[in-house]
Amino acid sequence: PCTFDAWQEWGQCSCEGKSQSSSRHRTVLWQSPFAGDDCSLMAVEVKYCGSSCPPSAVHCTWASWQGWSECDQSCGSVGSMTRARSVD
Repeated sequence: PCTFDAWQEWGQCSCEGKSQSSSRHRTVLWQSPFAGDDCSLMAVEVKYCGSSCPPSAVHCTWASWQGWSECDQSCGSVGSMTRARSVD
């Protein structure tokens, strides 16, 4: 068996993953060394607030441009050259 302090107040809803949730905690005052229970698992409650979270913003940074490729056509023909850069 476990003995706990009183529950704390519910926290504000926040986005963790895809759903908004709130949690509250309580302190484990005593845990029986023979019960085998993990009291810390019973010391947290989570409730869902019923709203979806907006997609996470992705902030990309671009690497420098690589050099130009060789022209893909021989002299006198219209060809193309390419260059690329990656997202860091």
